[in-house]
Order: sequence, then C-alpha cells, then structure tokens
Amino acid sequence: MTLVGLLRFVLSAVLLVAAVGKARAGASARDALRSYGLENARLRAVAWGAAIAAEVGLAVAVAVDVDAAFAAAALMFAFALAQAVAVARGRAGAPCGCFGGRSRLGRGSVARTALLASAFLALPFLPDAEPSTEAWLGIGLGVALVGVATLAVALLALARELGELRLAVAPQAALSIDHEGPELGGRVGLIDRFEGRAPLSIAAFTSPNCSLCAALEPSLRLLAYLRQRIDEIPVALVVASAT
Repeated sequence: MTLVGLLRFVLSAVLLVAAVGKARAGASARDALRSYGLENARLRAVAWGAAIAAEVGLAVAVAVDVDAAFAAAALMFAFALAQAVAVARGRAGAPCGCFGGRSRLGRGSVARTALLASAFLALPFLPDAEPSTEAWLGIGLGVALVGVATLAVALLALARELGELRLAVAPQAALSIDHEGPELGGRVGLIDRFEGRAPLSIAAFTSPNCSLCAALEPSLRLLAYLRQRIDEIPVALVVASAT
C-alpha cells in the first residue's frame, strides 16, 4: 500500500465515523443544528440527513478515486466556515453535531475541521509512491508516539477529574457526621475505663465507615501492643466506637 492510499483510507474512515456519529445521535444531533440558526425542525432533519449522506458518499468516493478529495475538502471548508460564523455569533460551547450530539463548538472544532479540509485538499498532490521499509517503520513509530501522547493527555484529564471529584465529595471522619457519637460537652461512661491506668490516657473514637479511622488503626494497634509489653510507657489507650 502506498502512503497516499493509507491517507485515503484514514480520511475516509474519519468521514464514516462522523456520519455514524450523527446517525447514532439521532435527535440530539438534529437539535445541535440549532447552533447554526436552523430553528425549523423539518429543515434540521433535512440538513442532518444530507450531511450524513454526503459524508458517506464522499468517504466511499475518496476511497475509490483520489480526485474525490477535492469535493470532500470543499464540504469540510463549508463546515468550518459555518462553525466559525456560529462561534462569532457567541455560540461557542454549544453542540456542533460534528461527531454526534456531544461535540461542541469552539475554536478547536473550527481548527479541527479546517485541518481535515486541508488534508483532503493536499491528498491529490501527494506523490503516489510506495515508501521503503524504513519509511514505514518511521511512520509506525510516529503513529505510536502520537497514540502514547494521546493516552497521556487522557490519563492526565482523568486524574484531574478524579481529583475534582475527591474535593467535591469531602471525606467524613469519625464524629464529623451529624448525630454520630456522644454529644459535644456531654459526659460518657468511657471515663470509668481509665481508672487505675497511666497518668496520661488517650481515647480514640472510631467509626466503621471512617477511612481516616482505618488508616490510623495500625498505629493504634501498635501503641496498644507497646503499652502491654512495656510498662514504662506512661500512656494508656482506650478505643471506643463512635456509633
């Protein structure tokens, strides 16, 4: 396979993915066309179906004949222009319907569509020569590096979302939940368990669902073990449930 043939296959696949995304999104993809000023439901349905048909037809045409890339480039430039006009009208962040109902309008979507149009436009002018083995290895290495970079970005985004989620859902330690444990300033019978113990005593209140308590449990067990083994330690430890 030549390099031009590989690029034709990739670009055709992008068009097919966009068409399938629009088709699967259905009503949400049709409603996304409101971002371009299409308020009439029937007009949106016609535009939605025409876009799917055009993308599927051009995907097949580009895979068969490289000259069909000019038509695909014209369609992509038209999409980019429509997105740029919508963004200029303050519709940034609204659904764009590019790959389904979740795609959003913005400078990134305009740049992506324009880049895709430029790739289609440049496709017929590329030399139709079969690369050497070393060239294919270099292409494969480049694709692998791009994939690794994409995964790294996705991993960082996932880590950021998890961090925000942990900040939003603050952990609840023992006695931080309403109506749990003894009342503040109240007297409990736990004081009787300190009679006859060391001059310095520690009471640790725990809760079965407390992650902080679970983290402190090994340290509490170690302190209790040392107190039993070494009488010289002037600390007494009493652990009581806060529930």
